[in-house]
Amino acid sequence: MTSAGESTGIPPWRAEDISVEWLNDVLGKHPDFRDAKIASFDMDMISEGSGFVGEVLRITFNYENRTSSTPESIAAKFANRDPRIKTHASALTVKEANVYHHLGPDSEFIMPKCYFSDSEPETGDCAILIEDLGRGRFGDNTGGISEYDAKAAARAIAVFHAKWWGRTDQERTRWLPTQIDQAAFLKERFTRSAPIFLERFGERVDSEYKEITSLYLEKLIPILEAASSPPLTIVHGDFRPDNIVFDTGFRGCPITAIDWQLTTQGNGALDISYLATFGLTVDLRRAIEDSLLSVYHTTLVSEGVTGYSLNQCQADYKTGILYPFRVSVQALANLDLSDERGQVLAQAVLDRTSAALRDHDIAVLLREM
Repeated sequence: MTSAGESTGIPPWRAEDISVEWLNDVLGKHPDFRDAKIASFDMDMISEGSGFVGEVLRITFNYENRTSSTPESIAAKFANRDPRIKTHASALTVKEANVYHHLGPDSEFIMPKCYFSDSEPETGDCAILIEDLGRGRFGDNTGGISEYDAKAAARAIAVFHAKWWGRTDQERTRWLPTQIDQAAFLKERFTRSAPIFLERFGERVDSEYKEITSLYLEKLIPILEAASSPPLTIVHGDFRPDNIVFDTGFRGCPITAIDWQLTTQGNGALDISYLATFGLTVDLRRAIEDSLLSVYHTTLVSEGVTGYSLNQCQADYKTGILYPFRVSVQALANLDLSDERGQVLAQAVLDRTSAALRDHDIAVLLREM
């Protein structure tokens, strides 16, 4: 699989294997670089200590010739060098490369502009070249985001959802799994993570949280079926502040979403449940939850979505809170708590997830499933 900037031969799977010749070859096929010639380049690691699954670098160019609009730099993404992490994340890295290949050309209003994307499923290697979003403002999971940013994100993801609404059976989208397609894998991961989570954080959560943790596996199939039932669209799957770059109006959209490794077919409200639960402080979520959903739903309708009521959207949002709950259990079971940021983030996730579960009576919802 090869996309924009298609090149013959095997691409470099590691940063040190990148050459000027290869960059000129693949980038020269894209309109942004067509009249430019790279003489040399510098690379800086930007992913170290940032929680990225793979390696992300900034490549800054020195040109023999260029136009005033030729990018000064791009970002490059490769698989993690740690063999254990690389093996564990291989399906994710290959999926992200495929997302850029299949969806990127029609989704550049919310996805980074992609110059090259390729992967090797057998080894888990990938090479992705995308625009440098360094001029934007990255969100922060720990502190949370503002009402303004949350609504900007909700509008942007609604435009994306509307574009793919009811179109997931196309050749370039049907390869994406639904939640129910991944039932065996998700059951195995949650079964392994839940006891570790309760051992680490059991004293910090209430009895209702523990009950939901117990009920989740029992009700897993109806939960995943709800997340995988029509109307289907393409779901980002990890739509939280750390994966959103704000103030990117210079590229035609106020936000850009990165890290498309958990993308699936599914119910679009999952992304809003995820954003609100993980990305907003408890007080702010409670204050703007209804208006945030209204912004999302109104944007869907304005973009042409029909037959999907606000009441249904609210119901899907409520059920969708089980998605960030599952992710929180799995993530906190493995989160590094050795530094202060990890500890602060863990407490924020616990507080926000616990409050969302209580506020929406998720334990009752599960008992009645």
